[in-house]
Amino acid sequence: MGKDRNINDSQLSPFEQCLTKLRNELPSLGDLRRTFRERPSSFRINTLKTNSQSIIEECQRVGIKLKRPNWSKVTCLVPTAAKRELEALNAYERGEIYLQSLASQVPPLVLEPQPGERVLDMCAAPGGKTAQIAALMNGEGELVAIEKDRIRAERLSFNLDRQGVLNAPKLAVTVVIGDALEAEIIGSFDRILIDAPCSGEARFIANKRDTWRHWGPEFVTELSILQRALLKRALTLLKPGGLLVYSTCTFSVAENELIAAEALKVGYRAEPFPRCFDNGFPVIQASVSLQGKTHAIGARIKPSDEIEGFFISRLRAPK
Repeated sequence: MGKDRNINDSQLSPFEQCLTKLRNELPSLGDLRRTFRERPSSFRINTLKTNSQSIIEECQRVGIKLKRPNWSKVTCLVPTAAKRELEALNAYERGEIYLQSLASQVPPLVLEPQPGERVLDMCAAPGGKTAQIAALMNGEGELVAIEKDRIRAERLSFNLDRQGVLNAPKLAVTVVIGDALEAEIIGSFDRILIDAPCSGEARFIANKRDTWRHWGPEFVTELSILQRALLKRALTLLKPGGLLVYSTCTFSVAENELIAAEALKVGYRAEPFPRCFDNGFPVIQASVSLQGKTHAIGARIKPSDEIEGFFISRLRAPK
C-alpha cells in the first residue's frame, strides 16, 4: 500500500490515469474496470432498402440468433463471434444492414429528424449516423454531411452509396469535404448532429492498449477546444426553434457538460430524450452550474453488459 501512495500520475499508464480521473470526476459510473470490456456486436436494419422482417428471416435461415432492444425497431444484437457471419450475409453486401455499435445508434434517434427537413451532420464519417438520419427522414428532405479528412470522406461516400442514401429520389444529399469550422455552408438547418471527435474514454478496452494509449490530459484539452468551436459554429447554422444534438463516446466532463453549456449561455434549453428510451438502458443525468443555478444538460448512457457509454445532449434553439 505504501508503494502505491508514492506512485505519481506520470508513472501510471494512460489507462490508469484515465481511471483515476474518472473515479474522482464521475463516481456515479460505478465499477470502471468492468466498464472497459468488449460487448456483443450490433447492427442497424436499413429501412431505405429493406424491412425488419426480411432481415430477421435471413438471419434465422443461417442460424444467427438475434436480440432486439426495446427502444428501436431496427436494431439487433448478436454474439461478437457472429460478426463474420453477418458480413457474409447477402443483406450486408446489399447495404441492407450496417454494423453499428449500440450506443452510436442513439444520437440520431434523439435528433428525431423528420421527412422534408433540412439536416446537417457536422462530423459525418464513416457515415453510419448519416445513413441512419436519412432512413429516419424516410429518404425525403435535404441532408448535408461534412468530413474534413479526404480518405474518411471517401469512406463516408462509399457507405452512403451502399446504403442507398445518395440515390434516394426524394433526398438531396451533399457531402462536403472540408473543415466544418470553415466550410461554406448555407445555414437555417432544422436539425444538426455534432457527434464530435473525442478522447474515446467510453470505448476503452482494458486489455487492448491500442484503444487507450493515445489518452492524456493534454489530448482532452485540445479536443475540448475543437468541440467548443464546432458547437459554436453549429449555433450559427441552426434556424430559430431548431434542434441540436451534441454527442461523444467519452465520459469527460470537459468534453461534454462544459461544451454543451455554451448553448445554454445563449438561450438554448436542454430537452429530455424521446419517450422511446424510457426504461431502455441506464442513464446518468448530467447538469451544469451557470450563474449560481443548476441546469440539466443531457445524459450519459451508463455502460452495461450490452451497451457502451455515450454522452448526449439535446438542445433546442430559442425562437
